[in-house]
Amino acid sequence: MTTAYLFHDDSILLMERSLQRTFLPGLWVGVGGHVEPGEYAHLMASCLREIAEETGLCPEDISDLRLRYILLRQRGNGLRQHFVYFGTASTAHVVHRQMNYASLGSGVGGYLLLAATEMSESRR
Repeated sequence: MTTAYLFHDDSILLMERSLQRTFLPGLWVGVGGHVEPGEYAHLMASCLREIAEETGLCPEDISDLRLRYILLRQRGNGLRQHFVYFGTASTAHVVHRQMNYASLGSGVGGYLLLAATEMSESRR
């Protein structure tokens, strides 16, 4: 898996996981998805592909994308690897093919550009 946390000005782009997902349903997370077979030698390219598929943002819209964390999660007898990137988006315009913004917060999955001030206010 790859995940990218993309910042634009003082905001971060987050994706809401569908309530139908078995792992972390309804949680707001970074943008990402599965690494395809043959992509493990090019993890950043896999991350950029997932960003483009999920948001419509092109590699030219992303700068300073860097691998920050590698997480390991045990599943059965195996280990799952999760590669976490941080970067900057040059635009706040995100295209999502599968939903409209009216469904944000509905648990069906969506996107939100959340300002840092909103994150601190939501913790109160």
